[in-house]
Amino acid sequence: MTQVTKEQFGTIPQKGSVEKFILKSDDVVVEIISLGCIITALKTKDKRGQFDDIVLGFDNLEGYCFGNSRYFGAVVGRVANRIAKGKFSVDGKEYQLGINNGPNALHGGLEGFDKIADIRRLFNTPPSSPITLKPPTDQASFSSFSPLSDAEVSALLLHHKPTTCALDPLPSRLFQATAPDLLPFISSVLNSSLLSGCFPSAFKQAAVIPLLKKPTLDASSPQNYHPVSLLPFLSKTLKQVVHHQLSDFLSQHSLLDPLQSGFRTAHSTETALLAVTDSLSCARAASLSSVLILLDLSAAFDTVDHSILLSCLTDLGISGTALTWFSSYLSDRSYQVTWRGSSPHPPPTSPHRRTPSLCPGPAPFLSLHSLPGPPHRIQWFLLPLLR
Repeated sequence: MTQVTKEQFGTIPQKGSVEKFILKSDDVVVEIISLGCIITALKTKDKRGQFDDIVLGFDNLEGYCFGNSRYFGAVVGRVANRIAKGKFSVDGKEYQLGINNGPNALHGGLEGFDKIADIRRLFNTPPSSPITLKPPTDQASFSSFSPLSDAEVSALLLHHKPTTCALDPLPSRLFQATAPDLLPFISSVLNSSLLSGCFPSAFKQAAVIPLLKKPTLDASSPQNYHPVSLLPFLSKTLKQVVHHQLSDFLSQHSLLDPLQSGFRTAHSTETALLAVTDSLSCARAASLSSVLILLDLSAAFDTVDHSILLSCLTDLGISGTALTWFSSYLSDRSYQVTWRGSSPHPPPTSPHRRTPSLCPGPAPFLSLHSLPGPPHRIQWFLLPLLR
């Protein structure tokens, strides 16, 4: 006979308590929490007749709520796949889900158990309209990318670090060795993307591998890993082209914050620290008080709002085909997970799920450097993360 017991597993602020249900039989024990019907433990008897857990799970609610593991252990339930018109009935009561796939609900509706949505809810008054930056004084415009010559493409390929991911059809070193014979075709693919404003669908996939954060951490604990995404070789090459052209435009027209040190040529944590040190020294010499604020944003790249990002790019003079390219780059991305050399497995995705690597590289985020005008005699320094 199966016994079912219930106990409190934890509490989520402003949402209520999360309960754990324990189903126990003579041979199996399953522990399930009410947050996403997550299986936290599955215990069965070993050859000695002792119960032992055979699934990975966290011992407390914090592990599921505040790490990069919102979907960890979640089972496939009634809200997976598409639900027609986002409606279903239980015991005669009709429930309406969020519509996010045409007229239907897909994979849990608009939010599911989305970490990004939870962070958004922490703000009582989210902006009703995208942030507007100060437009360029000279009305500079960047409406299209410049096509590449075969010589430029060849230089990019040969100087690119030959990293290979599971999605590449050829090892990168072999691809570089055969590049002279394939050059006309490669140039055509890259230039077609730049001129049409369309980022190829095949380049939007990533292979994600979990890496241990520190060698000294417990390798059996999922919270000690962080996901690293490997992108196809040509995808990174195309992104590098866009990064160079956009960075040149922003630098030539002085559109970058003078205090920004991250992701800029001839800038680093050293230049940021020198600027901070100089400002503190000047303030001390002038008998002024100093306050240093260091911000480490949670899931910083994951939580960038794409509509606000595109709006900021528009305010900086990005338009036309170039803006269309960024919109294409941000949309319809996917990833596959590889664990210890296994074949990549695509996880269930939804339009509102993102991983750090699926967001663009440094170039588009250069436009998000500006903060609202600080008070008199206060300067802001955004330091790149020290890794």
